[in-house]
Amino acid sequence: MKNRIKVSLYLIVLLSGVIMADFPPAGMVVLDVYGIQRVSAKVTDNGDALTFEELFKAGINTVHFRTTTFGKQFYSQAEWVNDAHEYGMWVCGGGFSDPNTCQYVAGLGVDFIQMDEPYLGKCDDPFNETKYKQCQAYANAATHLTSCPILISEPDCANNIINWPSLEGYAGEYYNDERFHTNKIYANNYLKSHPNGFASQWVWLLAGDFSKPSGSFATGEFFNVRLPDSKFETWFSSAWNDYKNILLFIFNRKATGSAQDSDFGLGTNWSHRSAYMAKTTGLGETPPQWKNFSPASAVANSAPDCQVMVQSTTVGLDPASVQCFYSVSGPINTNRRWIRHWDVSAEGTKGTKEWVTIKAKNIPINNVSGSVNRVMFKITDTYPYKYYRGPRTFRRDFNVNISALDFTNLRNNGVVDSLSAAVSVDVQSAAGLDVTSASCEYSTDGGKSWTAHTAKCTGTAGSTGKETITADSMPFTEDRETVNRLRFSIKTSGGAVLSSAAFPVKVRTGPVISQVTPERGS
Repeated sequence: MKNRIKVSLYLIVLLSGVIMADFPPAGMVVLDVYGIQRVSAKVTDNGDALTFEELFKAGINTVHFRTTTFGKQFYSQAEWVNDAHEYGMWVCGGGFSDPNTCQYVAGLGVDFIQMDEPYLGKCDDPFNETKYKQCQAYANAATHLTSCPILISEPDCANNIINWPSLEGYAGEYYNDERFHTNKIYANNYLKSHPNGFASQWVWLLAGDFSKPSGSFATGEFFNVRLPDSKFETWFSSAWNDYKNILLFIFNRKATGSAQDSDFGLGTNWSHRSAYMAKTTGLGETPPQWKNFSPASAVANSAPDCQVMVQSTTVGLDPASVQCFYSVSGPINTNRRWIRHWDVSAEGTKGTKEWVTIKAKNIPINNVSGSVNRVMFKITDTYPYKYYRGPRTFRRDFNVNISALDFTNLRNNGVVDSLSAAVSVDVQSAAGLDVTSASCEYSTDGGKSWTAHTAKCTGTAGSTGKETITADSMPFTEDRETVNRLRFSIKTSGGAVLSSAAFPVKVRTGPVISQVTPERGS
């Protein structure tokens, strides 16, 4: 098809050692993100929010944000860009006609930049080709890439802008029938003057009330009219067939949003439209499925073993990529702090489409709660890079209900002139304790590796009271509780093993006074 655009802008992206080129990809479907809390890896519900997995299913492979409307409920902007990249998404950063905006979003690590309405509706606005070149200079100076293409979107002045010889990409906007026709003409004019250029079309999934041209986001008058499915399908399929690149304005809610806060959505037709997009582009995929997380019920253990099963029937998974994190910092809708847990594994060969069982041992949750404890697993697929940055990393987090702790009251006494420390913890079990089986192990690298060490426990065989386990002279090599870890274990009278959390250990050091030989004659 003569209108299919072969992109000749090349970008080298360094991501996990993978060098990518040929960007932007021919076959890009971009979601305009208005408030990142509505599209994120940290939102796992199936209600109003959209997850990255749902974007894949709809055939959306790129996300776009504007610095002026960027929600911060879950992320900093840099964290969100990094997370989107980890999911394999391309990321576009956008803003108005300010070269400093180009510099800022390029520094966040975006893959390309969209200058939204650089004339702000006035063709005599002072933004000009000189400022555009300054944007290019800022973007290309970013240390993470060798080129950061810039798309210009401005339908009112497009015939002026497309005459700039240095223009790297054009994005036409249309959200009514008049602009639909006019901006296709603008895009084709751009391609005639820039045969190696990149053209895309912004397809609005909601349209304005054009009887009120003075309406705004704030009042909801201009952008609160939802397009019928038939109109959306006509615009989407036409733009896709002509350019193979669509930039969607969706505003991130599957249900109707509030006009007061300008957080609009698709209404109840998200399922229909996402299925239509996937069918039209051929990019939609079924994300991995998760099942059988355990422990499924409350456990009385401060360091439980957890496991879950995951499967991808589309392109397969890489079991060697599995990672585990845990958190005790609050419910899902808060700024949650995740801590890496290293003792995790998954069996299987790279690319497997069978169910993969992930196992994580002795996760040091150490928090009695049925609501805030979470364990998250991450695993990468084997996507062959056709439209994405690289393999996608999928994740799920699960609640872990700790009903009681066996180990409590950790305490230690640092020795002033060395890094040795005696560390004690209290232990109690209604099943009775085998006090002779007490042991411990320590880590000096934050829990990546462990070394066995002796320990002793007070009390007599079968004790159901509170006893104390002590580990003497722990050979820690640094005075840093960020890397020093210690965990205990003991058997019950019935032979079950109780394992503690991986406690951080702080030791105290003071000045070491060496032997001094007096000078002769002193």
